[in-house]
Amino acid sequence: MFKIEDRINAMVKKCYIWAARIEKESFTNFPTLKQFLESSEESFPDQIKGNVAEHLRSLATTFRKYFPQPDPDDSWIRNPFSCQEIEKIHDLIEDEQDQLVDLSSCDAIKNNFNDEQIADFWATARKDYKELGDKAMKKILPFATTYRCEQTFSSTCFMRNKYRNRLDMPSNFRVKVSSLEPNISEIMESKVRFNSSH
Repeated sequence: MFKIEDRINAMVKKCYIWAARIEKESFTNFPTLKQFLESSEESFPDQIKGNVAEHLRSLATTFRKYFPQPDPDDSWIRNPFSCQEIEKIHDLIEDEQDQLVDLSSCDAIKNNFNDEQIADFWATARKDYKELGDKAMKKILPFATTYRCEQTFSSTCFMRNKYRNRLDMPSNFRVKVSSLEPNISEIMESKVRFNSSH
């Protein structure tokens, strides 16, 4: 996740730099255009130069629209040892802040951090700092499983058969796919009137 954010940030910065270079008539980043201009001894029209620069700036803006700036409160995940003001991290409850202080103060863990990938580090740290590790793993691995999707598809196949093809699917999905367990005895006690079958 963080590698993707880094690459997007780099691409946005490059778009702005390339736009400035185009306006200065430096075509290093566009080798085909550079080769064409050198071989044909043509000059690059100012109008097209402006259009290309504007397009590159627009591209950078579009990248930011689809991929917004990462949350600065998540910086503790990327490097838990560089956090200075842990109490200002809004994402963490007090117990998790205490765990982050303990983790960031341990030199042995710090040595492991430099040798491992971020996901591997937090998977290991999760053994000693469970709540903090769980929160970090949720941010690092947002799409950890397709289980819910597969469960929903199987439920659809089961519920929509030739005998029950007119069911109201959304309400049935809520019951079938929910991870909540109903308290049947409490539901039955709250029932005032029972419908009997004919």
